[in-house]
Amino acid sequence: MGKTALDPLLSYSKVLFYLSIDHGKKIVLNGLTKRVDLLITEKTEPVVLIECKAPQIKLTEKTFEQTARYNSIIGAKEIILTNGLQHINAYYQDGQYQFYRPE
Repeated sequence: MGKTALDPLLSYSKVLFYLSIDHGKKIVLNGLTKRVDLLITEKTEPVVLIECKAPQIKLTEKTFEQTARYNSIIGAKEIILTNGLQHINAYYQDGQYQFYRPE
């Protein structure tokens, strides 16, 4: 059977079926209940943890460490930390974070 004009749409709908976004997921960290901003999952596996800060909050090692602590509970493969002006992107691989700049 040949390709049709609907093929790209069908592929896109399969991606949407497998990916979901959870807003405000609760986690318990050091006995305190915290909420993550956004968590993208593939089926039920955490893939990307996104933490959003206000524009006036500087992204520092301390703010990244907070997100990394959340991820120690969640286990996402990737973290994105943003204040809307700056972004920090990192993959978790071999027990450490590898920072990268998206192209």
